[in-house]
Amino acid sequence: MANVEQRMVILLKADNAVKAITTRVQPMFIKQVGDLPAITYQRISTSPLNHATGTTPTQSCRIQIDCWHTSYLLAKALGDTVEAALNGTADTASLPSISQYHLTSRSDDAETPQPGTDINQTIYRDSQDYIVWYSTA
Repeated sequence: MANVEQRMVILLKADNAVKAITTRVQPMFIKQVGDLPAITYQRISTSPLNHATGTTPTQSCRIQIDCWHTSYLLAKALGDTVEAALNGTADTASLPSISQYHLTSRSDDAETPQPGTDINQTIYRDSQDYIVWYSTA
């Protein structure tokens, strides 16, 4: 069974507008400017939906998605494309059954060159937080 992140990557890579900008969708971080534009993601937390008599197969998780580019405006444009592909979308064809990707916040940032990486110029990030409701059964 795929996990929520794997299902999200499949959804993003299948979206024509996202594919027109990048096919690089990977966990956590980038190491080279040559990898840009790119999308990174990480699960921040998971919250099971419990009740007084026990647990349920329903959970929510918070996933952070970062859209990276060497241009501020192009990072924002990639972020707009990711938001259009994910926000409000359901993916119930298989398990986990995702009832909705819900955008909860969005911000931007710049990263300066980092020692130990091939990133030797300022890069820009459009950061999005999603709450994803899903069921494992």
